[in-house]
Amino acid sequence: MQLTRGCEYAIRGLVFLSMQEKPDPILLADIAKSIGAPTNYLSNIFQILSRLSLVTSHRGAKRGYTLSRSPDKINLREVVEGMEGPISISSCTMDRGWCEREDHCKMYSLWDELQGMITGRLEKATLTSLTGSCFLHSVE
Repeated sequence: MQLTRGCEYAIRGLVFLSMQEKPDPILLADIAKSIGAPTNYLSNIFQILSRLSLVTSHRGAKRGYTLSRSPDKINLREVVEGMEGPISISSCTMDRGWCEREDHCKMYSLWDELQGMITGRLEKATLTSLTGSCFLHSVE
């Protein structure tokens, strides 16, 4: 499993918003510059994040984006699954009951355990826990 560039930019953008001291909306161009992403590409990503209710888009004189919730209430599992779809390291673990041997298969048990570890860790990782990431700086 490898995250797409779009998912990485989504995470970077959300972490960047979580680091802002003021609750004012941040222009997409400023977010893009700060995380090293193309503005046009990031625009599409932030439309998805808005549909997922992770960010709020503000129009008018104070246009830009803010987080829709507190950064400690947004975990990476919801970001990754929102951008990439359900997390599954194997077709075996995509749908319970897909394989008639899953109750007796040692590989299924391993894949299921690993998937549980990955999703569990992503649930524990909030935007707050990533504050200060090395690829970000705040807008002044």
